[in-house]
Amino acid sequence: MLKFKSTVILLFFCCMFTAVFAAEPPKEGESLPEIVLSAPQDVNWQQYLGVGGVGDISVFDIQADVVLIQIFSMYCPYCQADAPHVNELYQKIQASPEIRKRLKLLGIGAGNSRFEVDFFRNKYNIAFPLFADDA
Repeated sequence: MLKFKSTVILLFFCCMFTAVFAAEPPKEGESLPEIVLSAPQDVNWQQYLGVGGVGDISVFDIQADVVLIQIFSMYCPYCQADAPHVNELYQKIQASPEIRKRLKLLGIGAGNSRFEVDFFRNKYNIAFPLFADDA
């Protein structure tokens, strides 16, 4: 049995932002560039993602076979309308013991500060980790 971890990252774009498309996307067969995020301070999210809570983390550090990334913005009406559906997806993932240990869901607030991300999380009762766009 091969003992390697393959990480597949899927990006869901709710909004079209210039910054998101500033770089050329990977071509078929190429790897996604490393995405670095501030480590979550919430202990539950650290455990969920399988990462520490200090400094920066790479998406490739997340303990999962598949990392599903939702790109959103607090200001995007499509993202706001989609929030209940993404919450439902998260609940379905968590309801399956086999899937929840292999697939992790997180969101990145494109162009959003920590304050804006927290506002979005609270307004739409988001239960999975959301990260500010520190870039």
